[in-house]
Amino acid sequence: MPDPEELSHRLASFVQHNWLTLAATAWQNYMKFGRGYTLFDWVTVESWDGRSPVALQPPYVTDSGDRRANEIIARYDPQTSIVIAVTTDSRAAEAAPAHVLEPPPGVAVIQVGESLGIWMYGYDPAPPIAYEKASH
Repeated sequence: MPDPEELSHRLASFVQHNWLTLAATAWQNYMKFGRGYTLFDWVTVESWDGRSPVALQPPYVTDSGDRRANEIIARYDPQTSIVIAVTTDSRAAEAAPAHVLEPPPGVAVIQVGESLGIWMYGYDPAPPIAYEKASH
């Protein structure tokens, strides 16, 4: 994974710029699947131009097999924050949608690959309000 400070700064900018979309999508996924995180591969975050809105439907993961990630998704408040994870294993991010977005009832699991960084973010508007705004 890239330098942690560089990644944190780049990801914070990415999330702030795309907050309405990310928060609305996270809330929609929370309502459908429960607690989880939105998964990006590092290449997506690194190649973002700093201006354009994110134009993809990233996977939402409710269980990664990673104890630390599962602890974070167990304690965040979906009413006020979202959880974003970044992996260097593009195969995990590419393979996740088939298993995560249409899981068997109550199951959404991936196995994380090379490395996984996970962050919690909370900006305005809160995820439920972002969802309302994005839906209109």
